[in-house]
Amino acid sequence: MKNTANEKTDNNQKFKLDLTDQGPFRREFLGFYITAENGSILKSSQILGLQQAGLSKMIMKLEEELNQKLFTRSQKGVQLTANGQVIFDSLKNTFLFWQQNYNQNSFDRLQIMRSLKIGAHPSISALYFGSFMTPLLNQYPELQIETQFSTSLEVTRLVAELQLDLGFVVNPVKNADLIVKTLREDHVRVWSVKNQKNKILYYNPEMFKGQSLVKKLKSYQLVSIQDYETIVSLVNAGQASGLLPSSLAERHGLLPQSDKLITVQLALIWHKDRNKVSAFRELSQLILNSFNKE
Repeated sequence: MKNTANEKTDNNQKFKLDLTDQGPFRREFLGFYITAENGSILKSSQILGLQQAGLSKMIMKLEEELNQKLFTRSQKGVQLTANGQVIFDSLKNTFLFWQQNYNQNSFDRLQIMRSLKIGAHPSISALYFGSFMTPLLNQYPELQIETQFSTSLEVTRLVAELQLDLGFVVNPVKNADLIVKTLREDHVRVWSVKNQKNKILYYNPEMFKGQSLVKKLKSYQLVSIQDYETIVSLVNAGQASGLLPSSLAERHGLLPQSDKLITVQLALIWHKDRNKVSAFRELSQLILNSFNKE
């Protein structure tokens, strides 16, 4: 490589900004480029603020996608293969142009998010998506929103694996990679249209602690239905009660027939790596603010 030591140091500092904030380049190519510049995965991982194993996996993923080896590895470090050198040379001018024209304001404009993947339980979406969806789309009219509905545990898993950008979950599990923002508390009770105890009780088996809760309600004829809105419709028809979150039951004018049986926390979660993108920070803050205004 023709770069001097000082040039490499200056370049590495700028590339760290690019990799951290995503920029217009894929992480894999940035990781490859810095590794080629330094000839060491250990040193490059330190420059980029990544774990050594993480950078190695990143490079291996790129090699698999390109179906060719980019480095030869030895105890002394790594060296570019012939194919790796071709890719390095093709990227070099693009990267240098980006460095020379780097400007935080123009960089932020390049960071505009085009899509947002949100996961939630269907009942949560019915209750709370209206709080933020319209303000979000009004402020970001080009934003494409994708939704995926599942249990809170499954949504949490997908967010942790970076398959979803945001997740609305109840009683979030602890995970060092996730940022958790509690939005509000909700309570589960038995509800009905009248102040009377009905024999039939509809419940959602996917409710948090639902299975353990229904064991305490053996005086009812229990009927399992995996949809809260259907339960509400059946309760409104009369002659039955429903085990429901207070926010949902109150919205439909139902009357409580029991004390609070469970208290749950509704939370918004995302992977900590998402915070490295300023556009994502703006989107998530807008959603949080929409709940704070209620």
